[in-house]
Amino acid sequence: MMQTISYEDLLGEREPQMMIIEFGYSNKYVVTHEVGMQILALMENCEQYKDEYNKKKKIEPMKLKDSFTISVMGISEYKRIKLEQVVLGDDDDN
Repeated sequence: MMQTISYEDLLGEREPQMMIIEFGYSNKYVVTHEVGMQILALMENCEQYKDEYNKKKKIEPMKLKDSFTISVMGISEYKRIKLEQVVLGDDDDN
């Protein structure tokens, strides 16, 4: 009798893709796609606090598109960077 093998059985467990969420100029965070989607869902309920020099403080609706940037990082790139850190260390000179 012939056994049926699924595509998932051949590939094994699918590895998660990574998401980079960037807040401001240099605050970039890497999370799994699943966690990234949870963060984005929570951010929908946020309000933006503005405390600018010589201006009245404000709390206004958050403009999601102006507040952060989202990009995708493949799991192989994520693993390559992590492995490189282990092998070469965390020095910024490398």
